[in-house]
Amino acid sequence: MDAFVAMRRFMVTNAEVFQRLSTMEYHQLEMQQHLQESDKRIESVTESFLAIIHNNNNIVSPLYNKNNSNEKDINDHCGYFSHD
Repeated sequence: MDAFVAMRRFMVTNAEVFQRLSTMEYHQLEMQQHLQESDKRIESVTESFLAIIHNNNNIVSPLYNKNNSNEKDINDHCGYFSHD
């Protein structure tokens, strides 16, 4: 019985500490949720960006010959003419 009385006193005297701990846990959970949402947004933007780069590479790749690439071939293919 004395143990229960001591535990009750401990709880009453430390109620503010427990309340603050509860508040900190709540804020930590909110922060984790916010970070997860931010990570999803960043991942979405990154995927979109990579898709754009991939599509642009598919457009440019026929113009770029890895074995013998030079600016003149690409410019001629695109309709740009040098005034050599």
